[in-house]
Amino acid sequence: VTDGAEWEQGFIDYHRADAVRILDFPHAAEYVWQIGAAVWGAETPEAQKWLEDQLKSLKHQGPEQVLPELRALVEAHQETPELAGWLAYLEKREAHMQYPTCQEQGWPMGSGAVESGNKLVVEARLKGSGMHWAREHVNPMLGLRNAVCNDRWDEAWEQISNHRIHQAQKRRQTRHAQRLAASSRTLSDNNHAPIVASPPQQDAVELSVPVLPTPSAEKIEVPAQAKQPWRPPPDHPWRRRPACTPSRWRRSRPADAKI
Repeated sequence: VTDGAEWEQGFIDYHRADAVRILDFPHAAEYVWQIGAAVWGAETPEAQKWLEDQLKSLKHQGPEQVLPELRALVEAHQETPELAGWLAYLEKREAHMQYPTCQEQGWPMGSGAVESGNKLVVEARLKGSGMHWAREHVNPMLGLRNAVCNDRWDEAWEQISNHRIHQAQKRRQTRHAQRLAASSRTLSDNNHAPIVASPPQQDAVELSVPVLPTPSAEKIEVPAQAKQPWRPPPDHPWRRRPACTPSRWRRSRPADAKI
């Protein structure tokens, strides 16, 4: 159930092209009322009676009974260009105004429940006290909340799990295909690499260089000297005379000293 805006049709086409689309009945009634008010006046009894009949017919019989009446009024009052625009709005959304079918199937005819759900489902989660969320997580979070509020959590979670598994498999297949393509390109480049011919080399001329004999040095024999025993030099401490010797001690002691 929508108000018939163009952007909403594109949104539905993208997410669920097979969805049943219903034009909000108050919006359809507003455009019908604008045509009647432009023809008879907003507060005239004729406009009130005409609007009541048209809305009753639209609700129980569908747009097939109302649109011909509106076309006749537009043709009769071409001096009011706004009538053609209001009529075009309703004609473009004729398939969305099948209100008798909605009543038979038990479908809603107004967007009041949806607008109330925006407050109870969306705003209660996003604007409640102590609620935290990031901008990029709003849509996924609201999708889960809709599943909870519609008592379809088990069904929705199974679909989400299968979708995530399918995405993971698809990513693995893509990476595998990329690796195979990279390997094939590497092998192809190696097989088709150009062979660069080396420049011709001139025959090397071998030059024979005579090897001159090196004169051998005569071996000079040095006669071995006889090994002499080592003796300390004259200033070596060993050659110094002790400061106190027995002879000196005897000469320096008193005559009556006892030994």
